[in-house]
Amino acid sequence: MQTNNSKEKVRQLQNKLYLTAKKCDSRRFHALYDKVYRDDVLFEAWKRVKANKGSSGVDGIKIEDVEAMGIEKYLSEIKSELMNGKYKPSPVKRVMIPKPDGSERPLGIPTVKDRIVQMATKIAIEPVFEADFRECSYGFRPKRSANIVNAYNKKESKLAEEEKREPELMPPISSHTLRHTGCTRLGENNVNPKVMQYVMGHSDAQITMNVYNHIAEKSHVENEMSKMNLPETVPAVV
Repeated sequence: MQTNNSKEKVRQLQNKLYLTAKKCDSRRFHALYDKVYRDDVLFEAWKRVKANKGSSGVDGIKIEDVEAMGIEKYLSEIKSELMNGKYKPSPVKRVMIPKPDGSERPLGIPTVKDRIVQMATKIAIEPVFEADFRECSYGFRPKRSANIVNAYNKKESKLAEEEKREPELMPPISSHTLRHTGCTRLGENNVNPKVMQYVMGHSDAQITMNVYNHIAEKSHVENEMSKMNLPETVPAVV
């Protein structure tokens, strides 16, 4: 497995995908799957998963266990499964997290292997969607924050109260809505929904949050946000 300069190689790949998608918004990408199991992409995905830490999934394998097995050996096995169509995600481990009010909330923990594949998939498809997302979309995007949406809603609520009208707030987004609208958008845009079915059903909302924002009608949000002190537009890749 070739892992030298993986960060720079991944950056070059993402820039190429981003510029291609930006050049033609009707361009359809039919050959992204092979990018997921590239050596540099898998190794970069591993580094990001390790940096995020987290516990083991249903298989009981921890980050430290992967390092003990041999990282390149572990990634090579994942690559082989992906290339040969034998990769199958494991069930998500359910744990209950205590809340300050004494209740609990469920948390799903994928296996380390599945987190690596999810991250590799994100690396491959993120620049394609980044080229298409609106400037008002800030949820879970690279170097952006969903807090700006909260800031907009707070400002809009205050302004609406002063003007004695109903506020035009950005709508709440449930996980069900994210998956439904995300898969719809995928079918209409650049990626085959079958390729992303697992990610949409099991990963977090990093892509689907912005898919929702893109297909929703938010011209008034864009106009209002243009008046706010927002951070400058950042590159599509990190």
